[in-house]
Amino acid sequence: MKAVKELSYLALGLASLSVAFSFPLLFKGISSLVAEKLGPYIPPLLISFLGFLLLALTLFERKGRSLSFTVGVMSVLYVLPYIGGVPVGKIPYVALSAIPLSLAIVMAPYLSFLSVREKALHGPPEAEWNAVVREELKTFLLSMIPGGMLLVYLLYSTALGTAPFALLPSYFLPLIALSLGLLLASVDRSEKPANKTVLVVRGHLLAGDTFEVRRGSIYENGYELLLVGGTPVRRPVLMRIEDEKIPEYILLKSPWDNLFLTKKGEVVEGSTRYVIFLPSTSRAPSSQGISSALQ
Repeated sequence: MKAVKELSYLALGLASLSVAFSFPLLFKGISSLVAEKLGPYIPPLLISFLGFLLLALTLFERKGRSLSFTVGVMSVLYVLPYIGGVPVGKIPYVALSAIPLSLAIVMAPYLSFLSVREKALHGPPEAEWNAVVREELKTFLLSMIPGGMLLVYLLYSTALGTAPFALLPSYFLPLIALSLGLLLASVDRSEKPANKTVLVVRGHLLAGDTFEVRRGSIYENGYELLLVGGTPVRRPVLMRIEDEKIPEYILLKSPWDNLFLTKKGEVVEGSTRYVIFLPSTSRAPSSQGISSALQ
């Protein structure tokens, strides 16, 4: 969850930076007033950025608004001066000022999806979740390459935004991206009944370098999976087992080691329900306890 939070703060910072560029005249006056009354000169852009960042953090953290909603508010603030009649020529490099906000708009629904997925997995270990986020982020960044190429072409065609009407008013791009992002974020995410259940079993133990998986003893609340064959080596084990009945625990056993795993969470993707089993800090049931459970 920490990684998602950090990326959310990055999105808010990017959105605030774009909005700061939209109010140069207002904050230029505030900067002059501060220099006149207090002495030190503070750049108008810095005052503007800090002010809008504080607003974004207040909405997101203190008011509990979603990231998509907060970025949407910042997008409205970004275009507000243009609606009020500020000439585009008064905003230096208007296309460049739109880039950070455009990135924030694209990131918002993606990060919202990750938050929902993290809750669905019922809080996996921080290190494992960060690894998931890194893999998702790689895919996310790769998907932005075509958009980045289009952006380079737009900037080239509009002389870095100083001539926005040469091709397309660049400040319309964030509005289009915002509309698409909000549309995706508003799609009903209610889960449909899964047609198939897959147990995802992952652990690390002493087992054969090659092995066959066999079903072992079946208990009241769980069962054994036997890893048979191969030369002993300490190795990771990752298996997917289709099973409509979900046990409370699974006992991985090899001729040299055993590992007790419990259900850590589940997630539904399409028509498949994935149930995650990871090593537990609890002790595996004893033979006596298993025997009594079977009686």
